[in-house]
Amino acid sequence: MNGAESLVRTLVAGGVDVCFTNPGTSEMHFVAALDRVEELGARSRPVLLCSEHEPLQCHRCLLVGRRLFERGVDVEHILRDGRIEPHAEAEDRLLKLTRQTENDLFASREQRLAVAYRNQALKITRRSK
Repeated sequence: MNGAESLVRTLVAGGVDVCFTNPGTSEMHFVAALDRVEELGARSRPVLLCSEHEPLQCHRCLLVGRRLFERGVDVEHILRDGRIEPHAEAEDRLLKLTRQTENDLFASREQRLAVAYRNQALKITRRSK
């Protein structure tokens, strides 16, 4: 059994009914995709997956996870070592990674997060070229 098969078996055993591997990009309009994930969440346990070992290097975390979290959806990330990281903790790490700390007396957390998300997205976009 390979890693993908193991993951699918674990998800099925955990009650996951639906798994998207590329929502909100080429498959569906982004907002409609977010709505669909929320609709599925009302009756099942949807899981959005990527192959990045670090959530902060993944566009799903920076784009989809961010927007779902803002909508009040419980977003968690599976880390390389198997730990589960709530999205709020990923945002805390993102602020530190992009040096958007509390030391800025004039910017709110939301403003600093917006800058952090933008800077990280630009960084991973440049890396992929």
